[in-house]
Amino acid sequence: MQEVSREGGRTVLFVSHNMGSVKTLCNSALVINKGNIIYSGSSHDAINEYLKNSMVISDLDLKLRKDRQGNGKFKFTGITLRSTNGEQISEVVSGESLIIEIKYQTTESLNAKDVKIGLNFRNNLGQNIISFPSDEMKCTFQYFNRRGTIHLRIPKLFLRGERYSIRLMAYDGNTDNSNALDIVENAAYVTVLPGDLWGSGKLNRTGYSSIIPAEYLHITDRL
Repeated sequence: MQEVSREGGRTVLFVSHNMGSVKTLCNSALVINKGNIIYSGSSHDAINEYLKNSMVISDLDLKLRKDRQGNGKFKFTGITLRSTNGEQISEVVSGESLIIEIKYQTTESLNAKDVKIGLNFRNNLGQNIISFPSDEMKCTFQYFNRRGTIHLRIPKLFLRGERYSIRLMAYDGNTDNSNALDIVENAAYVTVLPGDLWGSGKLNRTGYSSIIPAEYLHITDRL
C-alpha cells in the first residue's frame, strides 16, 4: 500500500480496527462512529480518539451494541470476567487463572457443530496478542438454546501486565466474513497485573506481549 501511494501517486483509503496497521500505513485518518465523522486529522491523534471512544463503547450493555458485524442469527449479549471461585473481577494477576463467561442468544436453529467461537486479547493498537479459536482447541458444540452461556477457562493467563481489549467472534462454517454470525470489537477490557510468574521473587515487566514458560540451562565446557 505504501508503494502504491508513493510511487503511483494515488491516495489509498484503508479501513481497519487495527490501530497498529493504521499507525504504520497512514499519515492522516478519519474516525467514524455510526456513520458520522467524529475526528479528522493526523493518524496519531485519530488513534487516540479511536481508543478513547472504544473504551466508552465497551461500557455499554453488549446486547445493545450496534457496532457489530454478522447476520444476527447468533448474538453475544454479555461478557463477564470471573475468578476460579466465581467472583466477578476486572483484574487478573499475570500467570493466574481466568474464566470468561460469555452469554448469547439465537434467533433460529443452528447446526451447533458448524459454529465456531473465537476470542482475542488485543493491545491498545488493536493487534492480536493471544487468540482462542474453538475449532483449533478441538471444541465442538452439541447444541445452542435460544439463550445460553459459554465459559472459556484459561488455566494460566500468560500475559504481561497491561490493559487488554477483548474481541468476540462467532462464525457458521468457516471463518470467512460472509459466514460471520456476530463480531464485536472491544467487547470488554481486562487489566492484567504484573505477577511473579517465574517464582523468582521478581515481578515480570509490563508490556503488551505473552509469556511462555521456559528455563535457562547453563552448560560449560570443561577445559
